Amino acid sequence: MTRRATPFTLLTALLLFFAAAPAQAQVAFQGFEESNSDDWNYTPDYNFDNGTSGEADLTFEQIDVSGLTGVQISFFYRADGFDSGDELSHEAFFDGGSQGVVTDIENATSDGWEQVTIDVPDEVETVRLVLTANQNGGG
Repeated sequence: MTRRATPFTLLTALLLFFAAAPAQAQVAFQGFEESNSDDWNYTPDYNFDNGTSGEADLTFEQIDVSGLTGVQISFFYRADGFDSGDELSHEAFFDGGSQGVVTDIENATSDGWEQVTIDVPDEVETVRLVLTANQNGGG
């Protein structure tokens, strides 16, 4: 039996925080539950070949963080059954500029839920995030 995971069932709970001293306050949230607390909107872009392989992106809207300090973008992912050629990655944008694509997991199954936290410099005024899953359909 082959176990196949849809790439974006593997991502959950995106948080955008800022800290104004020791306490943290949430600026935006997306838990993919379609609840009132899901206020960080995103646009999905799926490109799958017969549902077995391809790439999927979630592009999150730009958020204004001007005047905030200690901003962090944080998300969790879980990958199950990833093999050669499969990967999850993210790309953060500060003030419209890419901070580079970072591969979070490749050719492997994660060890449960994994958290990624991105520190945003205090001088940044806007942030945006793109999450990408690539699956080659192999097994």
